[in-house]
Amino acid sequence: MNSLHFYARPLIGCALATLLAVPALSWGHGAFDIPITRQTLCRSYADYWGAPDKMKDAGCRRAVTEPGYSGQLTHAATQWHEVTLNIGGRYNDADGGEAAVKALVPDGKLCSVNRPGMNVLNLAMPQWTKTEVKPDSSGKVTMRLIATAPHVPSFVRIYLSKPGYDSATRPLKWDDLELIHSEELTASRKDWGDKPPVISGASGFFQFNVQIPASRSGTAVLFTRWQRRDPVGEGFYGCSDIAFDDKTQPSPWVKEKVFIDGNGIDPKAGDTVHFRVFGHDRAVSELIDLKLPIDASNQNPATWGAQLANLLSSSPHIIRVGVKKNETITFNPTDIYANYNYLMDAGDSTQMSVDTEDDGGGNPGPVDERPPVAVIEGRTEIKAGERFTLDGKKSVSYNSTPLRYVWTFLGGEGWTYGSNTEQTFTITTPASDKASTAKLLLNVYDDANKKRHEAEVTLTATPASGGGDAPAYQEGTDYKAGDVVSNAGGQYRCKPWPATGWCKGAAWAYAPGTGVHWQEAWDKL
Repeated sequence: MNSLHFYARPLIGCALATLLAVPALSWGHGAFDIPITRQTLCRSYADYWGAPDKMKDAGCRRAVTEPGYSGQLTHAATQWHEVTLNIGGRYNDADGGEAAVKALVPDGKLCSVNRPGMNVLNLAMPQWTKTEVKPDSSGKVTMRLIATAPHVPSFVRIYLSKPGYDSATRPLKWDDLELIHSEELTASRKDWGDKPPVISGASGFFQFNVQIPASRSGTAVLFTRWQRRDPVGEGFYGCSDIAFDDKTQPSPWVKEKVFIDGNGIDPKAGDTVHFRVFGHDRAVSELIDLKLPIDASNQNPATWGAQLANLLSSSPHIIRVGVKKNETITFNPTDIYANYNYLMDAGDSTQMSVDTEDDGGGNPGPVDERPPVAVIEGRTEIKAGERFTLDGKKSVSYNSTPLRYVWTFLGGEGWTYGSNTEQTFTITTPASDKASTAKLLLNVYDDANKKRHEAEVTLTATPASGGGDAPAYQEGTDYKAGDVVSNAGGQYRCKPWPATGWCKGAAWAYAPGTGVHWQEAWDKL
């Protein structure tokens, strides 16, 4: 999903010392993409909207299909930069807030930092894709944190699982980790060079040279924490699966799959064989897109297979087709089914299909490239203790394919809800004598043009009695999301996370109705 951003307006006439005392209003969100975290990897493919058997990554695919975790991978991946935990000012403790984090995150929940709906990130399984790391001559590896809004001041702590831990057999525990790197962050970078971020929307990065303990081999997990120094104490977390390069370099050509599947590919005269190679960049771009018409002269698989292989030979830096022997790949024209696809980049993938002359339903026509439009219908003002439903049926698709829906719920302590992948979304608010608020986002996806759109609404639950008179605002009070106060002749409600922390900020900046930035923290009633 697209993150929520709050942008500071210019502060005019304020002394520099006063300005520095107030945290910046841009909300930093991010995660490591080198080595890549689990949620960021799955988000980079973004194929969890479709059929699981079409997903490119084995770990992401199992996370989608694992019983008991319905919708969690989609939730975690769309919020790849928001695997967060708030510890208030505890980051100022001597241990940097580590004890506070451990108190909130039990063993086995580290990779999700105990976030609701993200427990799938803690799954113990061998399928999580492992990034190969090779320490340099000084024993260091390069790591990179990408962010949609890089925020300073902040700091990073990086932990490595101890020898003997196996992510395939059990979830990560605190005792499995050792701290290997700490660093204060004062400025972000934007010089991406030839390594752009794997996720669109990243506006900057932080890079680290991390010392790896000597003699490490096999597989491991890096547990990363990016901690903001702000009133909320917001931190961003992730688990990166890695494999140490303690072996000789393998051949650059990776065996992917059989070139022609004799059980699934059987074109007839008039059909077209469609062959594509997909990259693993953030757009899953098509590196190769070839179409080979089939007629009576080339209907034999040995004939059209050789023709297709010849067309592919014009892209030898991406794919080679044949039989590999002693690092040489040679096409076998006599046994067409003995040939395999070999890819230069293990993250790429191939797809072969048959486009029929008449699919029985007529020509579907060209794909409309306009993105869909997400529309949320339903009441946003409800009573505490009430059950209600929001509907996405008025969302617009410009193609004939049905839209896919993913709802994301933010805030609303004690609120409960049902499935987040249906056209409708049902929520129950807790019975309470206090008003509370939450945000709801609807992300719709069009399978035809691979585009998406997001809509957002703010939900407010008020006590059935009306709640009575609001107390007067007091500077520095640790207000919670939904708290209502009176000030300057009006009533104001503290915004939901991630804005909640600003409600207790300095009065000149955040006093409801009068502070220069009060609208970043409060909603006027």
